[in-house]
Amino acid sequence: MSKACISGVPAGARLPVGMYVFQARLLQPWRTPAFEGSALRGVFGRALRALACSTGLSDCGACPLRESCSYTAIFERQVREHVGSEPGGYVLQVLRPTGQCTLAPGTPYLFGMTLFGRSRQLLPLIIRAWQQALETGVDRDNICMTLERVTLGHGPEIWHHARPEYALHSSLMTVPPAPDTDTVVLHLLTPWHMKYRGRMLNGDALSPAPLIMTLRQRMQAAVPGFPEPPAGLADRLRLEGMVQWMHWERASLRQNLRMNFSGLTGVIRLGGDWQALWPWLWTGQWLHLGKHTTFGLGRYVLQTC
Repeated sequence: MSKACISGVPAGARLPVGMYVFQARLLQPWRTPAFEGSALRGVFGRALRALACSTGLSDCGACPLRESCSYTAIFERQVREHVGSEPGGYVLQVLRPTGQCTLAPGTPYLFGMTLFGRSRQLLPLIIRAWQQALETGVDRDNICMTLERVTLGHGPEIWHHARPEYALHSSLMTVPPAPDTDTVVLHLLTPWHMKYRGRMLNGDALSPAPLIMTLRQRMQAAVPGFPEPPAGLADRLRLEGMVQWMHWERASLRQNLRMNFSGLTGVIRLGGDWQALWPWLWTGQWLHLGKHTTFGLGRYVLQTC
């Protein structure tokens, strides 16, 4: 297969997807939860709504401004899809290893955020929302932080708290050529939560088909019109999974229920014609796999060997 064009996707294709790293600094000690994604998403949503909402209505679906609202464009996927507005959204990336620990005051705290669709145009609002959210405090103990800087990936600085201006930059993500290796390894860092054929995906049901399906769904949500993976590709892939089930529940105060976010973590090794899936695999590192990606679920990194 030509490396100049993989599965209809030209090498060097630029996608309207931007990944940003936010660096904050703790102002007090924090005994972190086992997974911080839920705490971060909650305070971000509240701060974003306080900044963007001009009607004060409790139900975004009934708001007359829902089609033009920045909060809806970023945070309320179901309302956005119902009114048929431009696709948009975000993925939260918890960059610290999963597990509880105590972080001392003054410790830098980093997390990532992938923006796509209309959300890419709202970066200044998103940064301001994170400033307010972190100053108010995260988690049950309202642990306060100061947002210090934002970078494009782990590269150039876009914003710094000491300077009010935002650096001009391109938030397009360039797909690199597929490596010329026999296999690629996916390290699942946070739970891959999804149903396949009506059942929760577990290690016994792991195969190329659900992997291709979730990658296709994520790419279509972020980049409408992106080509489909090649037909019959699942039969040309070899998959070996060394995975385990990670149990995680969270309490939703807004919905007054407990939500099950359990899923697969571990390692997936792909062989065969895996280069045909490369554009989806590579971009999926920032779009994540499966459901609840706004909490940080489904994050993985690739290793070629």
